[in-house]
Amino acid sequence: MMVASLAEWVSMGEHGVYVWSAWGITALFMLGLTLHARLERRQLLKHLKRVARRQASPPQQRGHDDDPKA
Repeated sequence: MMVASLAEWVSMGEHGVYVWSAWGITALFMLGLTLHARLERRQLLKHLKRVARRQASPPQQRGHDDDPKA
């Protein structure tokens, strides 16, 4: 199938509006999905680093008001 001109190929026999809007919506969703996944990954890594720091730090000294022996 040969296309006579670029304009004819873009219009796709009057179905171009449907085809190109479907491509555009798909591209937007793929971009959104990628950005959302990167944001969630960044948040997960921050959370895991906080948990690792909390587990690696020595236990905090309690004040005399919190002493269960008193």
